[in-house]
Amino acid sequence: MLTPELTTLGGTEMTDRRGAKKLFKTHKGWMAAGITAAALFSFQLAGNQTASVQADTNESTEPGVGAPELQQDILYLQKEVAGATNPAVKEHFQTQLDAATAALKKLTDAPTPDNGGTTTPDNGGTTTPDNGGTTTPATGDTTKTAADDKAAQEKKLSDSKSYLEKEIAGTTDPALKEQFQKQLADATAALDKLTDTGTPANAFNDTNTPNKSTQASDQAKADADAAAAAEKAKADDAAALKAKEALVQTQAGYKLGLKGFKPSESSMQDPAFAAGYKQGAAERAAAQKSVVDATSKQEDAAKTAAENALKAKDALVEIQAGYKVGAQGLTPTDIAMKDPAFTAGYKQGVADKAARDAAAQKTVAENALKAKDALVEIQAGYKVGVQGFTPTKIAMQDPAFVAGYKQGVADKVAREAADGTAAENALKAKDALVEIQAGYKVGVQGFTPTALAMKDPAFVAGYNQGKADKAARDAAAKTAADNAIKAKDALVNIKAGYDIGKKGYKPTELAMKDSAFAAGYKQGAADRAAELAANAAKAKDALAQIKAGYKDGKDGVKPTAEQMANTAYAAGYKQGAADRAAAAAKDPKTPDPKKQDPKTPTPISTKKNTTDTKGDTTDNNSGAATKKSAEGTALPQAGDDTNVVAASLGAIAVFGALFGLAGDRRKRA
Repeated sequence: MLTPELTTLGGTEMTDRRGAKKLFKTHKGWMAAGITAAALFSFQLAGNQTASVQADTNESTEPGVGAPELQQDILYLQKEVAGATNPAVKEHFQTQLDAATAALKKLTDAPTPDNGGTTTPDNGGTTTPDNGGTTTPATGDTTKTAADDKAAQEKKLSDSKSYLEKEIAGTTDPALKEQFQKQLADATAALDKLTDTGTPANAFNDTNTPNKSTQASDQAKADADAAAAAEKAKADDAAALKAKEALVQTQAGYKLGLKGFKPSESSMQDPAFAAGYKQGAAERAAAQKSVVDATSKQEDAAKTAAENALKAKDALVEIQAGYKVGAQGLTPTDIAMKDPAFTAGYKQGVADKAARDAAAQKTVAENALKAKDALVEIQAGYKVGVQGFTPTKIAMQDPAFVAGYKQGVADKVAREAADGTAAENALKAKDALVEIQAGYKVGVQGFTPTALAMKDPAFVAGYNQGKADKAARDAAAKTAADNAIKAKDALVNIKAGYDIGKKGYKPTELAMKDSAFAAGYKQGAADRAAELAANAAKAKDALAQIKAGYKDGKDGVKPTAEQMANTAYAAGYKQGAADRAAAAAKDPKTPDPKKQDPKTPTPISTKKNTTDTKGDTTDNNSGAATKKSAEGTALPQAGDDTNVVAASLGAIAVFGALFGLAGDRRKRA
């Protein structure tokens, strides 16, 4: 497994994912709170607007909100919709985006009345502009507006309830679920209050017609109430707008603090933004601290290793190379040190080497580390030997690898002689290796093996070794050397996975459960595929050059210096020239290209012989089988056959050389 010390090699972001789930839940709490607050504000506005008179039909549904503010909201919501991964959250932001877009369209499409004109609606109401006049609304318009507002608020509250109910059903965090339940209760109470409110009788629709003085008094009182309600609605609208703006600033600051970005000084002067930023920064710091604190738990460490392995995939090769250079005390190149991953691995290797060199005495932990390194090399050598593979020269320089390889070869020979075929022996050896690895992993992680597993001798051997290594590490002090052991464990698994993937072997399911091994395997498989593709392209190009060189040499064409600089072309050309010279020696009629006039092209036979299934020889120009075509002035046919075979052998030799060079360079790297 990758340890926290190793995860820092890929950057600080490699540990930030640890609190992703917790941070996402917190962010959902903020969004749910915003939804409920907006619904309650809308309900309050609806209650106030029921008693007010909406005379100006061109007024925006959100007083005080202009086109610039709505455009900013739309841009913000578009980013949230694009970045949301949770379907419920994405749907919530999409609903807000649709509402903001509709409001902006309504605001931009609304007609602007003349400054001195008078508008008379179809229902008998008269509207006088804001220059001291009065407004006499029509009863039907007021009732309709109130009913529409009430229906809209009911829909908003119902949508809020549905959203909160879904969040409660899908949330496992008790604290977050309790918060959603409180918000659901508030939304339910607001919806019940809205639906239970009775509709007052309209004085203008009363069947009992009052006298004129009573009517005038009632009308004056209604006008006064309407004016007061309108003022209160404007005040409430302004307060709601201010609350909305504060909520937007709070969310923006929270998001900035949560991601660890530095805000501008002007943004921090806004109290709402500053409060949200501080909250986001505090939660980010708490999440990062929880990541560090949770590394001691095995389950959390496994999750961290899996997340970090995804980020470290591209840097694994450079980390290994840098670590090897630093651990061996070699001097890296300036170009290599420009790569952050290589630099991180190099620094870790240097630190580990310094820790090992500074140790005056061999502790139990150091002995366990060497024993584990030897065990890994023994297993690798044993696997190579028991499967009949040829080890590399570098690998055979390690005594532990050599011992494992010799034992694997001896076991392979013995099992093939005693049990049957090589395939059966390889399968048994593979099963034993898997059981050794499984037992070692169970023992080194301190797990209790099953009784059935302990009946397998290979599993028991691996388990005992893992248990012994765990006891040695547990007894050692928690020093930098201990951390280096953990880092090297991950590197060993990465290297083992990378070697398996690079060689094209199929890993076991148990091995692929180790995130570090899986990451190394994927990188090795990718490198193998890329290398095979590159070698195939090189081989194809070399074959084309050999054919071109052979044809020019056979035809007597003089090559250029640039062409002869190509090894494949030169080999083909030399073979073609040699075949042409041999053919000229056999048939004096064939002109020698060296004695020809350079300006005169070399004569080439225009006849080509083909042989059918019966062995007949035909002339391609006439189609008739003649003896002259076989014995004419063309180059000898037997010589042509020999040349093709020779060219093929030359191509195979070039291919082998190319593949050998590619493999040698990879081993040295």
